Amino acid sequence: MATASEIQSLDEIQYKSKIKVYVYPLIIGLLFMMAFLNFYPIGTELKGFIKKNLKGSACNPDWNDIRIEWLLPKLVISDLTLPASCMGKMGDPLKFSHVTVNFHLISFSPIGIPFKIDTEMNAQPLT
Repeated sequence: MATASEIQSLDEIQYKSKIKVYVYPLIIGLLFMMAFLNFYPIGTELKGFIKKNLKGSACNPDWNDIRIEWLLPKLVISDLTLPASCMGKMGDPLKFSHVTVNFHLISFSPIGIPFKIDTEMNAQPLT
């Protein structure tokens, strides 16, 4: 039979958790990735990449700036100009003062990353 001094209450038992071992490096990695993407000149790199790959084609979009916002994850493109030749037509290019691409959590039906595009054309909001 156990004596009263041998019996411990559940509050006194120390449980060793390995959650810290996995959670802290994950949080540090996410913060590092966010800081890197926030200060990395993604707009100029993407512009150079698109210009290089679309060289000689009729579709050559142009924009002023691309930035990432983290509060609600989104990509903001300012002063986007799409030539009409991108849609196989002739005429004036399409000009957007801003284009916002909002990302959502991963979806499994259909599989992928859903997103929503918000912009304004001829003083009419488009989604």
